[in-house]
Amino acid sequence: VSQSRYIKGDTGPAGSIGPTGVQGPQGPKGEGGIYPTVYFCQCTLKDPVQNITSTLNTINFKPQIDPISGTLDINNWYDTNNQIFLPTVAGYYLITLNTYWDVSSNIYTNISAIIVKSNRLSPNNYNYVQFDNTLHTTSDIGDSFLSVNGTKIIYFDGKNDYIFFQAYSSKGSGHAYLIGDKASSVQNLGLRTFFSANILFCGGITGPTGFQGIPGTSCIVTGK
Repeated sequence: VSQSRYIKGDTGPAGSIGPTGVQGPQGPKGEGGIYPTVYFCQCTLKDPVQNITSTLNTINFKPQIDPISGTLDINNWYDTNNQIFLPTVAGYYLITLNTYWDVSSNIYTNISAIIVKSNRLSPNNYNYVQFDNTLHTTSDIGDSFLSVNGTKIIYFDGKNDYIFFQAYSSKGSGHAYLIGDKASSVQNLGLRTFFSANILFCGGITGPTGFQGIPGTSCIVTGK
């Protein structure tokens, strides 16, 4: 009886590489916008007192220093040399100006605090908002000190828009002074002449692009 024997042949060569698989989906887009708590500024009067005359006086400020967190102008938006606030992030800002006055030596006076907006490309064009307090004598307010303050929403383009602050005193006699934080006559009254700026809405800023999806894998077809 004859017997047949089957001998296994050699393995064939490897097949060609198959097509690349479908690329994975793109990752989700990063969160848009910015964190408003980072974009703020608060400044106080540069000196303990500033004499205000009957002409328009630029109010001299300096960034407030918090004993724990440090400067309250972390973005360096307040220019103390030119006394202007020039933010580099576009958006609407809530501007608060508070002026605290010593009018104890005045008989008649009209005092004003002013926010002035301008642009570096056209610095002679101004828009302003003015806050006033008119009194006939110091007895009208029952004190030698008073505040003139207000708030305004202002848009900044993040490049050239800026604001500065002015004060005016039309006095019959004596002097009117702005009071800062270190004035000995009002040591315990807390923050006095200051301004603050806080961003409300921002424009032109989006979140980062999400991570790229993982590429599909390739497959290899082996010979038979």
